[in-house]
Amino acid sequence: MSNNYQILIQKLDAFIRKYYKNRLLKGGIYSLGLLLASFIIFTTVEYFGQFSTTGRTILFYLFLTLTIYLLGNYVVVPLSKLYKFGKVINHNQAAEIIGNHFDEVKDKLINVLQLEHKAMGSSNNLLLASIDQKSLELKPVPFTGAIDFNENKRHLKYLFIPLILLVGISVVSPKIFTVGTERLVNHNVYIAPIAPFQMEIGNNDLSVLKNKDFNLEVVVSGNQLPEKVYIEHSGNKYPLSKTDKRSYAYTFKNVQKEAGFKLYASGFYSEDYELSV
Repeated sequence: MSNNYQILIQKLDAFIRKYYKNRLLKGGIYSLGLLLASFIIFTTVEYFGQFSTTGRTILFYLFLTLTIYLLGNYVVVPLSKLYKFGKVINHNQAAEIIGNHFDEVKDKLINVLQLEHKAMGSSNNLLLASIDQKSLELKPVPFTGAIDFNENKRHLKYLFIPLILLVGISVVSPKIFTVGTERLVNHNVYIAPIAPFQMEIGNNDLSVLKNKDFNLEVVVSGNQLPEKVYIEHSGNKYPLSKTDKRSYAYTFKNVQKEAGFKLYASGFYSEDYELSV
């Protein structure tokens, strides 16, 4: 084959490389955007759902499977084809794509490849001359121009939308991601559910003089307030008196010694506290 035809083939090979580079760039945008969106969805669902060990394990492996699929399909596959691992598009397929962009050369480019196929092992000088002439006419055409990397900018919205959402949630309520991620990563470990409310001690000091009474003040906050609050100490559980919608009180009578206690409401316990004498 003539030098002009070899140049044509080199240009087709350059187009094929750029074709897979473009697929890799586009796939990177899509896969990263979808992974961010999946991370937001899975961690948020777990944070509010507080699933059991089985539920968290299912969510974890669903996310892992989705991650492997996205990276494999959108990143690994085009990257491997870029380095000619596996089946890649051939020159005829590349010519079809180029022809869709440069209408004026489509038939001529495909025709050259067809003539080359007929000329294999042939000494027909007229046929070889025709291939050389058509290859020369196609020489000025920038095949790689059929692919524009800048067109991928329109796909960036699929990355920016979940990225902005991720940043927004991280600022407003970072626990959704930190707690949700921790629960998913430790999917095979039992983790106690998080209470939808908080029980806090209202007293500035948890100390009392010996043989004196101590009035414990408890404040409850959150979106789902419990109907009753209890205190557990000395192996027994006692109800607190409700002083208003969010406040409770309990009186330790005639305190003789230090007493450890914790608060309980709707199946949730507070941290351990110590009343000192």
